[in-house]
Amino acid sequence: MRHKILAAMEHSEATDPTSLSAVKECEDKVKMFIERNSEHGSILNFIILYNGKAIGICGFPPMDAERGEYGFYYQLCRKHWSKGLGYEAANGLLNYIVNNTQAQAVFADAVSINLASLSILSRIGFQKNHIQPGGFNRNSLVLDLVHFKYEIIRTV
Repeated sequence: MRHKILAAMEHSEATDPTSLSAVKECEDKVKMFIERNSEHGSILNFIILYNGKAIGICGFPPMDAERGEYGFYYQLCRKHWSKGLGYEAANGLLNYIVNNTQAQAVFADAVSINLASLSILSRIGFQKNHIQPGGFNRNSLVLDLVHFKYEIIRTV
């Protein structure tokens, strides 16, 4: 499966500065995900499949598991953008978190120029928490980072 993820991400034709593009970066991310999953004894990272093919990755890494706080991310190969698949992946992941974990809060972020992700996070119920000026810096590209929070109200 690791090779499917790498192949999907390596050939993503990504132009977004936040996308996975380099093979080394893909390998490092996959290795990190595998290690995190084994550390926590549960599946926290997923492959996004479409028509039986790996088209991206998503997950919810723990930020402070004791307090029930998790991160939230999803990334699709560029050729699968603008088809509603990002929304489906993000919404499906959030539903999984709400229904299958004891998470209390989920945090996500998106760069200010990624209008699709800003819209998706808002549409599935995330609330803007704050904007971090210059919070994203990769390859000399500096962008504002918009932070979101989704609170899960649990009844006992």
